[in-house]
Amino acid sequence: MKTSVVEVGLWDRDGWRLSNAVAEAFVIARPYPRVVSFRLTGGDSPLRTSVADPFFGVRTWFLEPVQTETSPLPALQPAEAEVQPDGRLRLVAAVDPTSRLQVMQEITLDPARPILRIRHRLVNHDVRMRRLAAWAISVVPHAGVGVTPWAVAADTVRALLTWSGMHPGDPAIRLGKRALGVDFRLPPTCGWLKVGTNTDAGWVAYLWSGGALRSSVPYEPAREYPEGGGSVTLYSSGRTQDEGFCEIENVGPLTDVPPGGAVELMQTLELTPGPWPIGNDPDVWIPENTP
Repeated sequence: MKTSVVEVGLWDRDGWRLSNAVAEAFVIARPYPRVVSFRLTGGDSPLRTSVADPFFGVRTWFLEPVQTETSPLPALQPAEAEVQPDGRLRLVAAVDPTSRLQVMQEITLDPARPILRIRHRLVNHDVRMRRLAAWAISVVPHAGVGVTPWAVAADTVRALLTWSGMHPGDPAIRLGKRALGVDFRLPPTCGWLKVGTNTDAGWVAYLWSGGALRSSVPYEPAREYPEGGGSVTLYSSGRTQDEGFCEIENVGPLTDVPPGGAVELMQTLELTPGPWPIGNDPDVWIPENTP
């Protein structure tokens, strides 16, 4: 059993299909690099799709050390794609002229399992040292819930992070004994919300009626994380289920990146089939067989 990588037309854009016996992923290089779909064979993708805005699929942003107006820009540059001899699909975007950062993604589908690995890389083309964190963002619709476990290390103080301007008591935010959750089925009270935590588990998941999508990155306990130490964030926007979008977000540690250097984040996406009786308790949203 092996992975197949085939160039396909997708929405009249440069596109590729990665497939094995149990799953498939679709990737585009233009107008910008995205994993636009990841699904079990014969199933539905949990990722949001759109032709009206760039907030879909899986994309690469950055923090410096907080989000700024330039954080989205490198992910909005067109890319070139190469299929490597080992089956990796490599996307290399143009250098963003404002931030002077360049997005690269290396995407690999496991030969036998519904597991997709994305190496997010941001190259510094500036003439100055930059302190950056890579930020892997998976966009999902208002059709399920997001969940991540609290930190469990004995020397770690559990943190709930909120952002100025949102409603901190939004009923979509769920605080369990084991986990932090956001019910994406409920539009946020003031039109948007964002919460995060310093989880040391390294993963965040999206559950919907058709299954679960878990997104994992390595957690590095001795490193500094941006925006108050959040290694995972969850975002929701829009005043109705048909408006806006939701995100499960993995954040890497802050890294000093010299001119010509790069910061990386290795993301693993894994699908688990449903159906899932979601309910309202974030402690039972944790996918089965997940530590």
